[in-house]
Amino acid sequence: CLYFLERLDNLNYYLDILITRAQFFRKFNNIVNCKNDLIYVLRLLDDRRNQLKPMELLTKVSYTYSLLASIVYEENPNNYNEAIKLVREGMKKYQHMTSTMKPLSVLETQLIYLGGSDEEIANRIEHLKVQITLERPKYRATISYMIARLLIKQNLDKNMNEAYDYYQKTLKLLPKRPWIWISVGALYLELGQFDDALSTYTQAVNHSLYHDENQSDKSEKSFSDESSDSSNSSAYN
Repeated sequence: CLYFLERLDNLNYYLDILITRAQFFRKFNNIVNCKNDLIYVLRLLDDRRNQLKPMELLTKVSYTYSLLASIVYEENPNNYNEAIKLVREGMKKYQHMTSTMKPLSVLETQLIYLGGSDEEIANRIEHLKVQITLERPKYRATISYMIARLLIKQNLDKNMNEAYDYYQKTLKLLPKRPWIWISVGALYLELGQFDDALSTYTQAVNHSLYHDENQSDKSEKSFSDESSDSSNSSAYN
């Protein structure tokens, strides 16, 4: 069936099927075939990029690189260098639009948070502090949140006040996101401020009851849990 579809003059549809099959392989823990499909998709995107509309191409590039890098890392965290290399390849190889660059950039930051060296974390913090001044307001919340998380990972005792300030900046822009309140509550727990932690977790519960998170939140939310495997860093539509 796939052989027949490949011969049809509809590359976009064929790529959609390959990506969907890769997702099923991943769901059923068939990682080898999942990675093979994604690598093949990337090769087709590179070889036949002129057959796709620019936005179709960039959306698939962004998603496929993000998914493949996530799988490489979650398969073995020692594959950090390979995963980060894939993300950066996807960023540099194509002329992205903001909407297609964002998932790759968020995943790059998340991977640095999970597996980067002290130097990489410090450099990323400085990079994000510059980036946040250039971004449109709709993206500043994500960056503020990432800076806070990296500051805590770098040195909680030294950076707690600065991290708290960045959490507050995030809440001003996204006041009803439960996962942000959970992160602030976790910071209070680390500081031994149990009453503040309880109050903050209560806010998280209240917002979770009424907030219907949409698809655009996923890249932000994926960064909220240190134990996450970066699998939710982007959304494919």
